[in-house]
Amino acid sequence: TATYVAPEDEQLALDLGADAFIIKPIEHQVFMARIGEVLENHERGKLVPAYAPVGDESILLAEYSEVLVHKLEKKTADLEQANRALLIDIARREQAEQTLRLFIEFAPSAIAMFDREMRYIAFSRRWISDYSLADRDIIGRSHYEIFPDMPERWKEVHRRCMAGAVERAAEEPFPRADGSVDWVRWEVHPWRTASGAIGGIILFSEVITERVRAEAERRAADTRFEALFLGAPEAISISELESGR
Repeated sequence: TATYVAPEDEQLALDLGADAFIIKPIEHQVFMARIGEVLENHERGKLVPAYAPVGDESILLAEYSEVLVHKLEKKTADLEQANRALLIDIARREQAEQTLRLFIEFAPSAIAMFDREMRYIAFSRRWISDYSLADRDIIGRSHYEIFPDMPERWKEVHRRCMAGAVERAAEEPFPRADGSVDWVRWEVHPWRTASGAIGGIILFSEVITERVRAEAERRAADTRFEALFLGAPEAISISELESGR
């Protein structure tokens, strides 16, 4: 039994003529050993034949029915309580998911949330603008379908993060379908379900093309200036205005 587990339940069962009393759950080997013990006692004639219950049988049956009804009522109440708790938990999760989706949608950064198949679950408006997806319905569609030329090295990053890794890059080229190249800074984290299992990944990114170009132009200007300065035919010095050095 898994219902009658109290000592008085065992006594009631024995009073009704039971040869053994086994409480579930029980290990398979232990269960089979108990069954084997009963059969062995039966073969050896050690089992006492079923006997008239101690006391009035109608009273014992009434007690049996009362115990059964009480336990069923308790289990029903426990089940109703568990169902209420589950509904509350589901409502909280739905609220949390809605809050997360709103947070992602209105985040100032480019953010996208994917399931384990790299299908879009949520994304920010900045993601849509940064990657020119305003005319695309991407919810439920694969990231690799939206970007068919995705480099294999990025797919490997996604797979590692699906396994629990966290990866980032401060500056990396992102080839566009039209042949142009943007520069992005990105970071990938796994996200987990309520059970703790990895449900997918969240990708944070920032297009930093203008900054990279500006830095490249500055370096080029510095190089040109250094070449002009070192190659000048006349003596040139550079001094600080305040210190005169």
